[in-house]
Amino acid sequence: GTDGIAPDDTMPNLAGQKASYLIKQITDMRSTANKRAGLTLSQDIDKEIRSDRYKFTRVGRSNEIMDSVVIDLRDRDIADLAAHYSRLSCATTRALTVPKSPTQAVRCKACHGANGVSRSSVIPNLAGQSEGYLMGRLQAYREIGRELSKKERRRNIMATQARLLRDDDIT
Repeated sequence: GTDGIAPDDTMPNLAGQKASYLIKQITDMRSTANKRAGLTLSQDIDKEIRSDRYKFTRVGRSNEIMDSVVIDLRDRDIADLAAHYSRLSCATTRALTVPKSPTQAVRCKACHGANGVSRSSVIPNLAGQSEGYLMGRLQAYREIGRELSKKERRRNIMATQARLLRDDDIT
């Protein structure tokens, strides 16, 4: 949406998100879009070399719907978009009823903050995201976590955290 609030609750809201987080996500989507198109940017080659050298798994963001939107963005365009959306209010116009915080939320608060606003520049805010989007992401992370070996789980924090969640925990 023009105000950074997604028109559909399966998509993330960008309004109020940290600029540094948005830069990383958009850059990752651009990298994936270029790879699908058979192109490789020099900065992506550098990242892959570092990845191989230091033996870590680089988790990229991929969304085929976004390919045509991000494929030609320059770094300056990405920084400008991130700055714009980070300045918008994450308050939605939807009526919100906030239930009592579930016991499992303590895991979320450790990284994403007590009120869903992360203190870290690389950890996304959960505040302002729709229930449907958060439920979908947690379900996807849970499935990834169940399929990963113990060694791989250590590299994917969200999959490790979500793999033991039950449906009612996610709800």
